[in-house]
Amino acid sequence: MSSTTFDEKAHKKKKKTATMRPMGFGAASDAKFLQDQLFLLNIPLAAAHYMRKLVNFAGSSNVRSQGGLALPAELWHMILDEMEEEAERKPQFCFAKAAIAPSLSSPTETILRCVRHEFDLRVPGKPDRIRVLAGNLQNPASIADFEYFLENATPEEAAKINEASDKVRARLEDEDEDKPIHESIAKIPKLNKLSGLGNVFYILQAQDAPQGKKSGLYYNVEVPDVIARIDRGRCWVCSGRFIGCISGRCAGSAKEMFGFDREHIGCGSSLVCPLCVGMELSDDHLDSLHWEEHSGKRDEKMERRIKARLSELGYN
Repeated sequence: MSSTTFDEKAHKKKKKTATMRPMGFGAASDAKFLQDQLFLLNIPLAAAHYMRKLVNFAGSSNVRSQGGLALPAELWHMILDEMEEEAERKPQFCFAKAAIAPSLSSPTETILRCVRHEFDLRVPGKPDRIRVLAGNLQNPASIADFEYFLENATPEEAAKINEASDKVRARLEDEDEDKPIHESIAKIPKLNKLSGLGNVFYILQAQDAPQGKKSGLYYNVEVPDVIARIDRGRCWVCSGRFIGCISGRCAGSAKEMFGFDREHIGCGSSLVCPLCVGMELSDDHLDSLHWEEHSGKRDEKMERRIKARLSELGYN
C-alpha cells in the first residue's frame, strides 16, 4: 500500500477512483463487450425510461391503461419525470445480463434485452438468512477475482476461481498457522438466470441521446458498487465506511489483510474503508493522512474527494 516517503507534488496528482457508469450507445451496441458481463440495473429507472420511449415513439394516445384510458403527452411526461426522480432517490438494483435484440435495433438505436440474474446467497439450513456477497471479501486478491468474475460471469470462470480458492484454504489448514491471507479465497456463489414477469427488461439506447441521460443500466461495476447496492452497505472491515485508529487494535485483522499493518498514524485518525469505498481511494487517503501529519495541514481536497465518493455510492 502506501509509502511513508512524502512527495507533495505526487500527493497532489492522485487520480480519481472509478465508479460504475451508465450505459451509453457505444457500449450498448458492442455485442462482444456485452457478452458474459454482469451489469447493475436500477429496476424502477429502467421501467420509467422504457415507458418514456414508448410514449415518445408510439404516441401518448396509443399508450393506454387496462381500462382503455389514454393520457395527454404532457401528463405522461410529468408522471415519468416524477418516476425517474423517485428511482434516483430510492434505487432498487439487481444484477442483469444484456444482449442486443437484433430485429429491433438499427444503426442509430440499440435495444437491449436485459435478464435479471441473482446469486444464491441462502444459508444452508437457515432459509431466513441471506449471506453477504461482496462485503465479506477478505483481501485485495479476493476483490480482484470477484471483479474479474463480474466481467466474465460464466459457470466455467466461477469454477476456476472456486477451485483455486479451495486449494489455498486447504493448504492454509494444513499449515495450521495464524497469519494474514494475501492469496485469493473468494468463493463465487451459484448465479441463477431468472425468468418470467418482472425479470426481463428492454432498454433502448439511441445514438443521439442527451449526454448524461441514464437508462438504468450500469457497467464498470466494482466491489464497492456491489456492497452499496446489493449488500446494503454490509462490510466486515469497517463501521460506517471508515476504520478507526488504524495503528491500534480497532482495525483488527483488516490492517494485515489490506497491508497497512506497518503504518503509524496518530491515534484517532480514521481511514476510509478499502473494501466498501475502494482500495485506490483508501490508499490515497493513507498517503493523505501521512501528509497531514508531516505538513501540519488539512487535506481539504481529499476530504472533498471522499465526500464525493460516498455520495456516488449513495451513503450521504
